[in-house]
Amino acid sequence: MSRYVWLLILLLPMTINAANSEPHEKKTALVIIDVVDWLNPEHQIRHQSAVLQQILQKLPVPFQIEHITRNRARQYVQEHPTACMPWLLKTPERAQQYLFSTPYMVEHALQLVTLRDSPLSARLERDSQVGPIQLQQLLNERRPPVLGIETNRSYGQQTDHLLATLQRSSSIYTRTSSSNQPAELLPMLQRGFIDLMIDYEVVLYEHREALSFFPYAETEPFQLSHFACSNSAEMRSILPKLNQAIHALSTDPEFRQLIMQSIPSHQQAQGWEYLKAAQQN
Repeated sequence: MSRYVWLLILLLPMTINAANSEPHEKKTALVIIDVVDWLNPEHQIRHQSAVLQQILQKLPVPFQIEHITRNRARQYVQEHPTACMPWLLKTPERAQQYLFSTPYMVEHALQLVTLRDSPLSARLERDSQVGPIQLQQLLNERRPPVLGIETNRSYGQQTDHLLATLQRSSSIYTRTSSSNQPAELLPMLQRGFIDLMIDYEVVLYEHREALSFFPYAETEPFQLSHFACSNSAEMRSILPKLNQAIHALSTDPEFRQLIMQSIPSHQQAQGWEYLKAAQQN
């Protein structure tokens, strides 16, 4: 047998392996953008991280995780054919830019946040005894407190509408987020540059001893987290699989208990019904 025949025999397995690997290389991979850093090993004790990990384990398509700042992530998802950002609220404006998954998680209502030892905290503590704080009234006072907000973040439709009417008011300080850290305005509150911010109590749990939280009127009772994904034909073929994974987990009592961790026990039944109603729409 000539040496050329032997060479062909030796190369044949490599040719077969290359042919077998080709379909895998062509598989569409889903890119998950961790915009709030909750898949960072330092933050994986959070229940938000556990919720996302369970969904990804159920996902029947290959995926990879990227850590990108919120500013860059929005452009990345618009340009990439198959990328998704978890943790986002769905708004009419965002629905024009992204494909949204079914909601996979429910969070307790957003709250007003102040420093616990501030005069404003003492005042809001008194005012809250008769009901939720009227944020519009508070910000329209002659000498209003300064509310810090992030310009590329949604606070829910009711609050977004209110803030839009006050965007030129001296009571509003706006800042564009420059990182993927949650509660980016907290250092400004701690240093006295702003008097007030809006956030979830669970996000600021590590700082709860120094902060006060107040319910306010112009917000929804719960907020729903979605995946915001690339608005592309490729993503339209993947999105039903993502939704299927979410719906499958929603029937698991342990998963239900996990997503309810940030909601007070007396409101968990209401929060669960709120999520289920949204998932059926």
